[in-house]
Amino acid sequence: YTVTRGTVTGEDYLEDGINTEGNIGGADQGSDVVGNAVVGIVLPPASDSVDNIFRLVPQARVGIAKDATAVSQADDGSVTVTFAMVVENFSLEAIDQVEVTDQLAGGDPLFGTFVSLTNPATDPLASGSYTVVNGPSGNCGTNNSGFNGSSDTVLVTPGTFSLAANPTGNVAAASCTVSFTLRVTPTAAQAVTGFENQAVVTAEGVLSGQTSEGPDANPQLTDDSDDGANPDTNNNGQGNEAGENDPTPVVPVFTSGIGLIKTANVDGLSDPIQPLDEIIFNFTVTNTGTTTLTNITIEEMLDGAIVSGTIDSLAPGETDTDSITATYAIDLDDINAGQVINTATVTGTNPFGEEVDDVSGATITPDDETPLTTPLTRSPGINIVKTAVTDDVQDPAQPGDVIRYVFTITNTGNVTLTNVTVTDDLDGLVLVGDPIAELLPNTFNDTAYSATYILDYDDIEAGEVVNRASVSATAPDDSTIEDESGLLPTTDEDTVVPLSRVPAIETTKTQEFTDNGDLRDDIGDLVTYTITVENVGNVPLTDVTLEDTFTDLNGLPLELDDGPDFIEASEGSPEGELIQGEIATYEATFVLDVDVVNAGGLINVAEATGEG
Repeated sequence: YTVTRGTVTGEDYLEDGINTEGNIGGADQGSDVVGNAVVGIVLPPASDSVDNIFRLVPQARVGIAKDATAVSQADDGSVTVTFAMVVENFSLEAIDQVEVTDQLAGGDPLFGTFVSLTNPATDPLASGSYTVVNGPSGNCGTNNSGFNGSSDTVLVTPGTFSLAANPTGNVAAASCTVSFTLRVTPTAAQAVTGFENQAVVTAEGVLSGQTSEGPDANPQLTDDSDDGANPDTNNNGQGNEAGENDPTPVVPVFTSGIGLIKTANVDGLSDPIQPLDEIIFNFTVTNTGTTTLTNITIEEMLDGAIVSGTIDSLAPGETDTDSITATYAIDLDDINAGQVINTATVTGTNPFGEEVDDVSGATITPDDETPLTTPLTRSPGINIVKTAVTDDVQDPAQPGDVIRYVFTITNTGNVTLTNVTVTDDLDGLVLVGDPIAELLPNTFNDTAYSATYILDYDDIEAGEVVNRASVSATAPDDSTIEDESGLLPTTDEDTVVPLSRVPAIETTKTQEFTDNGDLRDDIGDLVTYTITVENVGNVPLTDVTLEDTFTDLNGLPLELDDGPDFIEASEGSPEGELIQGEIATYEATFVLDVDVVNAGGLINVAEATGEG
């Protein structure tokens, strides 16, 4: 016969124990049998087989849950976390030798390297390291004050407490809690992805002697913690199963950001602005994130700008307006452009070793990279001085004499001028030269242009040559600037070359005798006088008149028989007018008489006058 155990209800987690044969015995009589039946029973007539014992052993079970109950972040990038763990006995028997461990140290996703600090809550803590702020506490037995999650991972010393049986789901009697607080500074990657880990619990059955190790290991006497406060979220009386061994995450929410506003101080610029004038750039730096930034520097994108100063540290929300400045010496290209356009970049380091930066703009908004435009006033200016050189002008001046002109052109502004062109409207002036391609500020040119002018009679008659030149140029903004010449850079006035007006006249008188036929100089001979009047001055003459004084040698007045009469002028001028160098010819006649012969001769003097 075989006696088989029937179905057992009321407990889900039972294991076959050691059976004991009854009074009749069985095939295995005298030896312990594990199973659900006693076999090989030989039953004599009129007899019963009683006291066959079938033992069922309840499975000892333990579970653990781990919850991040308090998470706080500091400006220095560290995260302080309090972990609370619940250990629960799901068994029908008490469990002891309960041990709770927590491995904190290790690479991602664990908490890095353990560091022991004097003041663990506040001392500097490097990225990728952690410290224990508060050691284990709770009611699970003797808390291990040496716990550090690295070289010592035990939270509760084993053998110091047990958990009562939990036949009716009395969680309070069959559970305990343990908690601790750590502070960690994440790596750059963990500042984004965070951390996760699990605590581990192991225990032994007090009655059954079940353990989690050895050939008959009970897998339910060890458990990796599940995230939260309930070790058995599906309430099936087991903790070590799929869906209930989720690591506990700690995900910090850090933002590291920095903003830069750049302004220009132009109080030190000259008026007008000159090269080497300095612009002072001021920087407003704001920490726009949630972590402290250190080693804050600024790089100027403007070639030649010199940055001074750094910011050692800037707390979240803090603004610095005066630690860093930059100076820039303006050059001519900047003035020609009429502005300086540039940006700067600020860089800082967050607690995780990452650099954050921002390009300057009008606001600290990250995508505002508006360049700073610093207007520079362009003040174009030009003047021309026209100088007459009269070395080749005679004294007195004569037609054909040459005046040479020198043009000195000066850039009086603060910008480069191009296409510098001289014009001169003096009729007859010969202007030589080509436009000056480029004229720098505060420089002059007196060789690009020159001019010559040949005097004519009209000039000499006017007594001067009067005129002025003009200069034009193109400024960098394509505007045209102009100036009229003067004797000084600051004046616009005619260049006047005075010419001395020297009127002069010269009279010449010749005589010719015509014999009366007796071959002697005596009574009846004809004397013909030729008188020339020449304009030997440098201006025309008008009202030219001729006065002839005629006497004998005794001084007695005589009268000419004829004349003096105007014959002609060498340049065709009418009687009474002579242009420069022109000669007028007059004639007069006289027949010698007895009085002149008796007086011994005659005197004839002609005198010309005129107005010039």
